[in-house]
Amino acid sequence: MLDMREYENIELKSKIFIEEAAYHKLLSVIADNGDKLETGGIIIGYYDDMCKNAVITEFTNPPEDSKSDRFRFYRGIQGLKKLLQQRWKERNEYYLGEWHLHPGSSPTPSATDIAQMKK
Repeated sequence: MLDMREYENIELKSKIFIEEAAYHKLLSVIADNGDKLETGGIIIGYYDDMCKNAVITEFTNPPEDSKSDRFRFYRGIQGLKKLLQQRWKERNEYYLGEWHLHPGSSPTPSATDIAQMKK
C-alpha cells in the first residue's frame, strides 16, 4: 500500500492505514481550528478482504450543524447521509468511525469520550 501511513495494533494483530491525502486534510482542519474549540467529523474508508485491517480514505470537516466550545463537541449530521451514499456508490467506502480534537490539551480520551465509545 503506497502513499499511506501505517499504524499497528500488536495485541489485535491488525493495522490501520491512512491515505496521505486524508492525513494531510486532517492536519489542515486541525491547523485551521488552531487552539480554539473542540472539533471533529467522521472517518470514511473500508476494511480489507479479511475485515482485519482498516483503510482510512477521508476525515470529514465538522458538519455545519455541529456545535462546539472549548471543552465540548457535538457532531452534527447535516450532509453526512448524502456524502456516505455518494462514497458507497462511487468507491464502496463507508463510515468507519468518528474523530475529534481536544485543542491545547492531552490527546487522552475524556470520561465522556470513553462512555460514548462504550455506548
